[in-house]
Amino acid sequence: MSFLNKNLQKENNQLNIKVNMNNSAFQKIFDKISSEDLYKRVMFFSQIIAQNEGISEKDLKLLLLASALHDAGKIRDRKDCEHGKNSAEIAKTYLRKNINSISEEDIKIIQIAIEYHTVKEKINFTELVKLCQKYNVAMSNFERIKMISLILKDADALDRTRFD
Repeated sequence: MSFLNKNLQKENNQLNIKVNMNNSAFQKIFDKISSEDLYKRVMFFSQIIAQNEGISEKDLKLLLLASALHDAGKIRDRKDCEHGKNSAEIAKTYLRKNINSISEEDIKIIQIAIEYHTVKEKINFTELVKLCQKYNVAMSNFERIKMISLILKDADALDRTRFD
């Protein structure tokens, strides 16, 4: 378990809170998960891109949750190709425990976006379809998943380019 994951678990145990899916949920998650600037920046970039793309409020909430948790499973700084998968599993556990009004389908969408952000190619819809199949998500949600996943990937890339 990485340093960040240990901190997440410690903070979760200390807080023992249930957060509703409302406007303050993101601030609570953001405040409690980590004080690392990375989450602030990726969430900030995600929100800017999302507003420009005109995504729905519901999808913005999913995107911001994915942004907050996208690197929760990262062990090494640069070369950790598995951190997307690890972060997706941590996100599932965290969301089930702390967000009492989120659906299983929405958790899976968040997991897909988190796992997809580590795909090497900028755009790889074949891989995105495989992730939808892996998580058994209805393909009727593919356009939403694609938008959330691409925005997270771009926001993370902006953060790496600008601040690394």
